[in-house]
Amino acid sequence: MLNPEAFFTNVELPDTSVSSAALAGYVLILLVGLVVDGVVFLRTREGGTRWPRRARHLLRRRVTGRNLLAVMTVVFSLYLLVTGVLVVTGLSKKLCESTQFIVYSFTFHWAVLFCTAIFLSLHNVRWRAAFGLRLSRVRVDAGRGLVAYLGMMPIVFLYMLLYNMLLQTLGHEIEMQDVAKALSADGPGFTRYYLLFMALILAPVAEEIVFRGLLLPLMARKLGLSRSILIVSVLFAAVHPHLPALVPLFVVSIFLCVGYAYTNSLAVPIVMHMMFNGVNILLLYCSGNGIH
Repeated sequence: MLNPEAFFTNVELPDTSVSSAALAGYVLILLVGLVVDGVVFLRTREGGTRWPRRARHLLRRRVTGRNLLAVMTVVFSLYLLVTGVLVVTGLSKKLCESTQFIVYSFTFHWAVLFCTAIFLSLHNVRWRAAFGLRLSRVRVDAGRGLVAYLGMMPIVFLYMLLYNMLLQTLGHEIEMQDVAKALSADGPGFTRYYLLFMALILAPVAEEIVFRGLLLPLMARKLGLSRSILIVSVLFAAVHPHLPALVPLFVVSIFLCVGYAYTNSLAVPIVMHMMFNGVNILLLYCSGNGIH
């Protein structure tokens, strides 16, 4: 059966044994993240969050419902077309899972980037005006994204731990997502390298454009920022049909939304997203189940 999860590549922490060095590195990330959270907490107590002022730029984003509808119409039409062709021709049963991920990556990730670029060009809207992206601030935004990633990880890890304990109590077996299994499986070198590229770069960029870049500002103007963050995060988690990942990805999405709202640059959640995927893939590799 074809899996729409190929659209969205986020790998949760695999339930496997990892090397001592990798485990120590992960613990270090959590400890540094606790320090970051402590600093943020103290600064928040002293100066307040200034949430409305910080998020005001989202309300001025030149993103409309037509932009989002146009992009997603093209994307899902392409998805349905490709799915129909694969089912009718019988290729869905012949293609391995890794190859299916690549096929669907073109129907979503590349389609999102291509359509977004076209619609921004047609409406004479710059990427800076639409998403706050500026080449002159790449290093600054990358640093902010790294710090924000460190700050979110202790909280994400706590929710993931509690959620996994609940699932295990209910008798649900914790297993890796399909994309993690695809990365672990033997296959052609091109397939593996493309899956890595998809997880580390392509998926974070495309997903952040859709959820944070297009959907969040549009909803914020209609429902307010706090409600919009919750709804976007629910949708972000829901499109990943993998039960053990639902709560962790919901929490991750909240941090991605807040990172965008506070920094006025989509580059920040993109970097956070890349770091999240990259560290989890590195853990997968260090567990002995990764790329050979």
